[in-house]
Amino acid sequence: DLEFRMRPRDFHCPKTALLCLENTHNVCGGTVLPVDYVEEVGRFAKTHKIPLHMDGARIMNAATYLGLPVKDLLRPCDTVMMCISKGLACPMGSLVAGSKDFIYKVSRVRKCLGGGMRQAGIVAAAGLVSLKTIVPRLHEDHENTQRLARGVCLKGNPYVSMDLDTVQTNMAVYDFHDIRRLSPVTFCERLLKVTEREYEDLQQAVTVKMIPISQSKARAVLHNDVNAEDVDAAIVKIRYVIEELCRSAGA
Repeated sequence: DLEFRMRPRDFHCPKTALLCLENTHNVCGGTVLPVDYVEEVGRFAKTHKIPLHMDGARIMNAATYLGLPVKDLLRPCDTVMMCISKGLACPMGSLVAGSKDFIYKVSRVRKCLGGGMRQAGIVAAAGLVSLKTIVPRLHEDHENTQRLARGVCLKGNPYVSMDLDTVQTNMAVYDFHDIRRLSPVTFCERLLKVTEREYEDLQQAVTVKMIPISQSKARAVLHNDVNAEDVDAAIVKIRYVIEELCRSAGA
């Protein structure tokens, strides 16, 4: 498949200059690339003399899922980017790693494009805290995501489902099968509201923030600020909303 995607050696075409992987894979719901697959891609890249870059925005989640040091996931890669925000809970920031020459080029390009920040140590300090305190507890986010995914039974539901095999890290993706009757947008908008009837029925006023990631999918992402009690409250809310919307869709 990679051979097929390589640009032909033809002066009419641009050269294939970079091979990029993402781990965990966002669009696939936070699934993890197997180490042997990354190593196979690395061998392919070296054979064709193409640098291999890892979009590792959530690479620490991947390492946590596999139970491996992060360096083992990155051994075939020439460069890597990792977010210290997102799952690592910092207010902002990302890290990039590579050869000394590569980092010099990155710094220069950033400067050419107007990138720069004074007193950036305060951002770095948050990153250090995150690496020491948040990374060791990422497994809790994964456990809470499993709790959320398995807490709402969708078996046999004609409108919405979830592939539990893809729930590996801190994302859960809902699939919608008849978007004319029930769409991800309708679902996500309803989760942000609390009706009077709902409050009477559930005796709780809970909102759940998800986002549509395509015309037929909605995604929930868990993080450091969501605990097991929050998940249990969200499960009650999601069950209620799905039942309500499915009744309306079937009317």
